[in-house]
Amino acid sequence: MRAVAIFVFMGVGATAGVAQPFTTVYNVPSDVPPNPLPSDTQLNVSAGGALGNNYLVGNTSGTSSNLELNVLGGTVGYNLQARPGSTINISGGVVGDYLKAYNDSTVDITGGQVGFVEANSGSYLNVGGGEVGRVIARGGSLVSLTGGTAGDSFTAEQGAVVYLTGGTVGNFFSAYSGSRLNIYGNEFLLNGAPVPGFVN
Repeated sequence: MRAVAIFVFMGVGATAGVAQPFTTVYNVPSDVPPNPLPSDTQLNVSAGGALGNNYLVGNTSGTSSNLELNVLGGTVGYNLQARPGSTINISGGVVGDYLKAYNDSTVDITGGQVGFVEANSGSYLNVGGGEVGRVIARGGSLVSLTGGTAGDSFTAEQGAVVYLTGGTVGNFFSAYSGSRLNIYGNEFLLNGAPVPGFVN
């Protein structure tokens, strides 16, 4: 296997926490969860369930902890926010544009459809499956594409760290000066043809 790494800038990544028990669990469509989701709470959205626009997983002051949203099916509206101390796992369903991950949050996408994801400083985003329309990695974020599709565009801004080990990136990919891009694989294609200079 030929591994290729492009290093532009040493960046900073998000921290990973140890999972704790939840004191409250909400299941949608059966339950009506509060907004924002409080600490020590798990929220599961299944087929037939829906969360509206501007849903906050954690409060805006950044004092929440131990929160988890699992999107297994159903729909989630515009401007879903992973606030500090939260984890969002998406394995099915449809999530609208402007899913935002903030400091000390994790977003893991393994299935479903997501319109647009923005990873901000101190957050971790993994795309391991499903379809994501657009990804922006802001400075200080850590983003990993291990599978799935980042369809319309993928942008790594100054200070972002990105790992590409699988999956598909669409028509537009941009890594700004000062970002760090790591590419690992054994088959590199551009418009369906091998990339010149690489041994496939």
